[in-house]
Amino acid sequence: PVEWLSFDGAYRHQGVHLTWQTRTELDNLGFWVEFSEDGQIWSEAGFVEGQGTTNEISEYEYTHTLFSAGTFYYRLQQKDINRSVSYSKTIVVTIDKASSSDVVLYPNPVLDVLNVNLSLEDDEAIISIYSLDGQFINTRSIINAPTSINISNLNPGVYLIYIQTGYQKAVYRFVRN
Repeated sequence: PVEWLSFDGAYRHQGVHLTWQTRTELDNLGFWVEFSEDGQIWSEAGFVEGQGTTNEISEYEYTHTLFSAGTFYYRLQQKDINRSVSYSKTIVVTIDKASSSDVVLYPNPVLDVLNVNLSLEDDEAIISIYSLDGQFINTRSIINAPTSINISNLNPGVYLIYIQTGYQKAVYRFVRN
C-alpha cells in the first residue's frame, strides 16, 4: 500500500501532465494511469514503476499524449507486489479546442485521402498525425487553405490529427477504413 500525498494534472502543449506524491510505500509495484471521458468507463494510459518499499516522500509524473478537446477524468491504480490494489482520488482536466478555428475533416471515416478544411486567424498551421498509441506518423505545414492528405499507407484504425496554429492546438480523431 501507499500513503497518498497529492495527485494533480494540467493541460500542457505536449498533453495532460500528471504529477503525484506518496509519503510512504510498502511493496509498491507501481501505478497504472487510468483515464475516462465520463468518469465511469476507464482505460489505461500508461504505467509508472513504484519505489517498492520506502519511508521517504516519492514524486512521480506522467504525460498523457492521447487526448482530444473535452473533459477527462484521471485516477491512479496502485498495485502492490502481492497484487492488492488501491486507487488515488479522481481528478478532472478540461482541454479546450482552439477557439478561433473552424476545422472540418472529411470524409470521416476515410479510405485514401483525408481533406482538411481550415478557417484560421493565423496564416499557417502545422498538422501532425499520430496513432492512438502515440506513435508519430507524419507532419506537414499548410497555409490557410483546404488541403488533402494521402493516408492510403495507414492501416485501418483510429488516428489523431493535431492541428497547431500560433499558440493554439486542437486534436481531432479520424477513422481510416
